[in-house]
Amino acid sequence: MAPALKCSPNGTGPLARVRNSIGEKRKAAGRQVKRYPTFKDALNRKQDTVHQLWGNISCPTQLHYGADSWASNPEKDGRMQYFGDNVSVKEFADAGHWLHHDQFELFVETLRDFL
Repeated sequence: MAPALKCSPNGTGPLARVRNSIGEKRKAAGRQVKRYPTFKDALNRKQDTVHQLWGNISCPTQLHYGADSWASNPEKDGRMQYFGDNVSVKEFADAGHWLHHDQFELFVETLRDFL
Protein backbone atom coordinates (compact mmCIF):
# COMPACT_ATOMS: atom_id res chain seq x y z
CA MET A 1 0.00 0.00 0.00
CA ALA A 2 1.35 3.42 -1.00
CA PRO A 3 1.96 5.96 1.76
CA ALA A 4 -0.70 8.65 2.11
CA LEU A 5 0.09 12.09 0.72
CA LYS A 6 0.21 14.73 3.40
CA CYS A 7 -0.44 18.41 2.93
CA SER A 8 2.30 20.60 4.31
CA PRO A 9 1.36 23.50 6.62
CA ASN A 10 2.14 26.14 3.99
CA GLY A 11 0.13 24.40 1.24
CA THR A 12 3.11 23.53 -0.98
CA GLY A 13 3.44 19.79 -0.40
CA PRO A 14 2.68 17.01 -2.88
CA LEU A 15 -1.02 16.87 -2.01
CA ALA A 16 -1.40 20.61 -2.51
CA ARG A 17 0.35 20.39 -5.89
CA VAL A 18 -1.99 17.58 -7.00
CA ARG A 19 -5.04 19.56 -5.85
CA ASN A 20 -3.83 22.69 -7.64
CA SER A 21 -3.15 20.71 -10.80
CA ILE A 22 -6.66 19.23 -10.76
CA GLY A 23 -8.13 22.69 -10.20
CA GLU A 24 -6.19 24.12 -13.14
CA LYS A 25 -7.34 21.26 -15.40
CA ARG A 26 -10.96 21.88 -14.41
CA LYS A 27 -10.65 25.62 -15.18
CA ALA A 28 -9.11 24.88 -18.58
CA ALA A 29 -11.82 22.35 -19.43
CA GLY A 30 -14.51 24.97 -18.87
CA ARG A 31 -13.05 27.71 -21.05
CA GLN A 32 -14.54 28.70 -24.37
CA VAL A 33 -12.39 27.85 -27.38
CA LYS A 34 -11.63 30.77 -29.71
CA ARG A 35 -13.48 30.32 -32.99
CA TYR A 36 -12.71 31.94 -36.33
CA PRO A 37 -15.11 32.37 -39.26
CA THR A 38 -12.75 30.59 -41.67
CA PHE A 39 -9.62 28.48 -41.56
CA LYS A 40 -7.77 31.28 -43.35
CA ASP A 41 -8.72 33.73 -40.58
CA ALA A 42 -7.35 31.32 -37.96
CA LEU A 43 -4.15 30.80 -39.94
CA ASN A 44 -3.64 34.55 -40.38
CA ARG A 45 -4.04 35.09 -36.62
CA LYS A 46 -1.40 32.45 -35.93
CA GLN A 47 0.98 33.92 -38.51
CA ASP A 48 0.56 37.43 -37.07
CA THR A 49 1.49 36.10 -33.62
CA VAL A 50 4.55 34.28 -34.96
CA HIS A 51 5.69 37.34 -36.91
CA GLN A 52 5.42 39.47 -33.76
CA LEU A 53 7.49 36.94 -31.84
CA TRP A 54 10.17 36.93 -34.55
CA GLY A 55 10.26 40.71 -34.46
CA ASN A 56 10.98 40.63 -30.72
CA ILE A 57 14.19 38.62 -31.10
CA SER A 58 16.96 40.99 -30.05
CA CYS A 59 19.97 38.67 -29.77
CA PRO A 60 22.13 37.71 -32.74
CA THR A 61 20.42 34.81 -34.50
CA GLN A 62 21.52 32.54 -37.32
CA LEU A 63 19.01 30.46 -39.28
CA HIS A 64 20.41 27.35 -40.95
CA TYR A 65 18.83 26.10 -44.15
CA GLY A 66 19.53 23.01 -46.26
CA ALA A 67 19.40 23.88 -49.97
CA ASP A 68 17.73 20.52 -50.74
CA SER A 69 15.16 20.86 -47.95
CA TRP A 70 11.43 20.69 -48.55
CA ALA A 71 11.15 23.81 -46.38
CA SER A 72 11.46 27.18 -48.06
CA ASN A 73 14.43 29.49 -47.69
CA PRO A 74 13.51 32.37 -45.33
CA GLU A 75 15.53 34.85 -47.42
CA LYS A 76 13.65 33.94 -50.60
CA ASP A 77 10.10 33.52 -49.23
CA GLY A 78 9.90 36.88 -47.42
CA ARG A 79 10.07 35.69 -43.80
CA MET A 80 13.27 37.65 -43.15
CA GLN A 81 11.28 40.90 -43.19
CA TYR A 82 9.81 39.96 -39.80
CA PHE A 83 13.22 39.62 -38.14
CA GLY A 84 15.50 42.45 -37.12
CA ASP A 85 18.92 43.27 -38.53
CA ASN A 86 20.57 40.80 -36.17
CA VAL A 87 19.40 37.68 -38.06
CA SER A 88 21.30 35.94 -40.84
CA VAL A 89 20.70 32.82 -42.93
CA LYS A 90 23.34 30.21 -43.70
CA GLU A 91 22.48 27.91 -46.60
CA PHE A 92 24.10 24.48 -46.75
CA ALA A 93 24.59 22.91 -50.19
CA ASP A 94 23.92 19.17 -50.55
CA ALA A 95 21.80 19.17 -47.39
CA GLY A 96 18.12 18.57 -46.81
CA HIS A 97 15.92 19.45 -43.87
CA TRP A 98 18.19 17.51 -41.50
CA LEU A 99 21.27 19.44 -42.51
CA HIS A 100 22.99 18.61 -39.23
CA HIS A 101 23.04 14.99 -40.45
CA ASP A 102 23.73 15.70 -44.12
CA GLN A 103 26.58 18.19 -43.51
CA PHE A 104 27.54 17.48 -39.92
CA GLU A 105 31.14 18.77 -39.98
CA LEU A 106 30.21 21.99 -41.79
CA PHE A 107 27.18 22.47 -39.53
CA VAL A 108 29.28 22.16 -36.36
CA GLU A 109 31.98 24.45 -37.77
CA THR A 110 29.39 27.09 -38.76
CA LEU A 111 27.70 26.86 -35.39
CA ARG A 112 31.00 27.18 -33.49
CA ASP A 113 31.99 30.22 -35.59
CA PHE A 114 28.67 31.85 -34.81
CA LEU A 115 28.77 31.12 -31.09
